[in-house]
Amino acid sequence: MTQKQGTSKQQNKHDSHKPRSASDTPKSRIPNGSSRRLPEGEEQTRSVRTFRSISTLRSLVSLHHVPGSGSLDKATFIAAAVGAFSALGCTIAGYVWAGLVQDSTEELLIHHSACILSELDFDEAIGISPWNFISPQWVFCIFFVGAFALRKYVLPLITDALYDDLTDMKKEKVSNYMLEIIGTTAALVLCSLLGFWKLLFQPETYSDLSPGQAYNLALGGNIMMCCFTTTYSLELAFDQHMRFGLALHHWTAIGLTLLATPALYNLRGDVYTVRAFFALSLYMSTEQNVFIEMLMYHRQIYWPRVYYASAVYYALTRLVVTVLSLWTWRKMYDSISTIPHHSGLVYSLWLIFLPANMVLNFTQAHTVASMLGIARSVAKKVAMDQPLPKKVIISDTLQYVLCKFQI
Repeated sequence: MTQKQGTSKQQNKHDSHKPRSASDTPKSRIPNGSSRRLPEGEEQTRSVRTFRSISTLRSLVSLHHVPGSGSLDKATFIAAAVGAFSALGCTIAGYVWAGLVQDSTEELLIHHSACILSELDFDEAIGISPWNFISPQWVFCIFFVGAFALRKYVLPLITDALYDDLTDMKKEKVSNYMLEIIGTTAALVLCSLLGFWKLLFQPETYSDLSPGQAYNLALGGNIMMCCFTTTYSLELAFDQHMRFGLALHHWTAIGLTLLATPALYNLRGDVYTVRAFFALSLYMSTEQNVFIEMLMYHRQIYWPRVYYASAVYYALTRLVVTVLSLWTWRKMYDSISTIPHHSGLVYSLWLIFLPANMVLNFTQAHTVASMLGIARSVAKKVAMDQPLPKKVIISDTLQYVLCKFQI
């Protein structure tokens, strides 16, 4: 009896590993409510498709992985969701605001034609709408192609020469650090030369625009657009392991830059709106110390005080930029509420400034935390590499001798 039970158990165990026949396949429900058995090949194909669909869905909604966006923590996901819903709400509110204003007044802002601008000694290009295909996009194309060639061919050569021991993934990031130093510095330096700091702290000097001032403001605005959109787009394209917080920072900057140009056209280049965007751009154009620090770290240049000073400097400048941005944002309201334009985009953009500040501060707060962590790591490495003091060596030697000879 025992032998038969053992044989039966072995046979059942053996049968459990056999592939099921077509008659053993599970039944599937068809639309009319009856059931039928699917062929084995079709059932396996459907199972594979279902598994792939579930896997894809899980990867898309997971809080720990987003394809092509690096790691995603819960706090960053919440910040991104709040920012997205805030932008949507601000857009709707902006167009409702524009409708209410349009019902109360029919006055509209008249844009000067090229002939009128020429008679006033202004550059005719200032009056071209940004969505007009005959406007000078050639300059932006040259800038973009030049930056792409720099990132694709030149910076990798420099990276290979200076950081030969790094992995390919880290080399990509090092090349992006170099590109960001160039792009953000170009925006800051050129806008400074064109008088944007004077616009920030002495806007009354631009109350009666001269042809030279109008040209400089238009040129500086286009330079900021070229620098930020090109730099961040290329970094997003070349870095396949970018953390989600950094990607959120870049897309916020790109979105604000793209919305600024048509909004400024609808306001006919209002100086207080240009001033507000310049203050907001300082979030992006004053980050050079972060990239220099990362280049030093990968080069194994360990100066703890420099790393700590860099983190403190970056945190303080974020606070200053936040104050400047909110200060200029408040004054921008006086312009958009008095200049007749009836543009929902303008009102939406003014409302978006607050959630944009929140998102940028959140992402850059993560950067501050990372910089402090790197500074602590560098301090530990330096402490481990330093030789022990002579007093400690003599004391340890005497203690060893006493223990060895039991004195």
